[in-house]
Amino acid sequence: MMPRMWPSEHLDSIDSTQREALRRVEAYALSHGSTIDCAPFVLWTTRQTQGIGSHGRQWTDSGSGLACSIAWPESLMGQAVSAWPIRCSLVVVDCLLHRYPQLADRVGLKWPNDIMAGRAKLGGVLISRHRVAGQWWLIAGIGLNLAWQTPATLDRPVTDLESLAVDPVDPRVLVSDLMMAMQTQILTPWPAEELMQRFSRADIFADVGVSVTHPIDGRLVAQGKSQGISALGALRLQTAEQLLEVQIGELSLRESEVVS
Repeated sequence: MMPRMWPSEHLDSIDSTQREALRRVEAYALSHGSTIDCAPFVLWTTRQTQGIGSHGRQWTDSGSGLACSIAWPESLMGQAVSAWPIRCSLVVVDCLLHRYPQLADRVGLKWPNDIMAGRAKLGGVLISRHRVAGQWWLIAGIGLNLAWQTPATLDRPVTDLESLAVDPVDPRVLVSDLMMAMQTQILTPWPAEELMQRFSRADIFADVGVSVTHPIDGRLVAQGKSQGISALGALRLQTAEQLLEVQIGELSLRESEVVS
């Protein structure tokens, strides 16, 4: 029997679906004294004015994009689960490929949470963890570019579903796909070996030379040939001297022509 779907609400406009999700959990705790009985929920919009991006930056709105946040208590899983940014990002990739099979071999993942079409960014996933009234909550913020209304003025290549020539995009359908897949993933997470295999299939930089840098000051953290991830989601880099593991954190990954 399929589990009952978590409640979903469409917002006409909001500053950030992630901020609003946290506000609602906190409001529930304030009125009930606890979040024990607060059920998981989903908020989504196509008009987000102050979306949260990676590395503390603001999410750059394409003018026609989907912003979706899924909030759930960590206790729902019954066990500690690692590498949530990667897990959730793989769910998004799988949903896109299922809905748009013509994107096979075009859409993949850049470690740990960028949804890519070739070398252009199509979307991203940001996971935040919050302790509210003694209980830990996770909020997965998912952003996808549906269409750019004006040419993008960013320092990196970006793309959108419309440019990829998919069928007309109905955000309600995408949200339904994401909700069902994410709920299944949260309730029955994959074992570590499956996580590593699924990442390997989606990795756009598999066996490619890459550089890991600090996103603010540009400092080089590590450089080598990408060799997938560890069981805990760390990026494995083969250098001339050793196999390094770079932990998920505030880092920026780029393709590199020179491998040390």
